[in-house]
Order: sequence, then C-alpha cells, then structure tokens
Amino acid sequence: MLVQTRNGQNITLDQEINRGGEARIWSVQRSPQQLAKLYFAPTAQHEAKLHAMLANPPRQPRDHSAIAWP
Repeated sequence: MLVQTRNGQNITLDQEINRGGEARIWSVQRSPQQLAKLYFAPTAQHEAKLHAMLANPPRQPRDHSAIAWP
C-alpha cells in the first residue's frame, strides 16, 4: 500500500502487523526499523499528542530505542 505524508513523501507499507481500537500498525517496506500507524479516524487530538511526543522523547539508557516512539 502506498501512502503519502503531509509533506508529500511517499511511503510504501508492506504488511499489516496489528490493529487496535483506533489504528492499524504496518511495517514499512525497505525500512525494517520503522513502523507506520494509520488511524481509522484521525483527530486533532491525535496530531497534538504526536507533536507533544516528538517534542519530548523519553530518555534512553542505551544507544537504541527500547520502545516505539512516537
């Protein structure tokens, strides 16, 4: 599946990994370290939450991420 970001970047999604009450999680083709979260019905609150998470990442005690962020 091909999706486009707000800034016009095309991203090819590979396969759906999981889904929850508000979104589906996809693997990103040619980017095994990344996942994409596609909301069923995106809201302004989702966008605000993602901006806040990007502005305030958690401290990582190691040289790699131990959690998915955002």
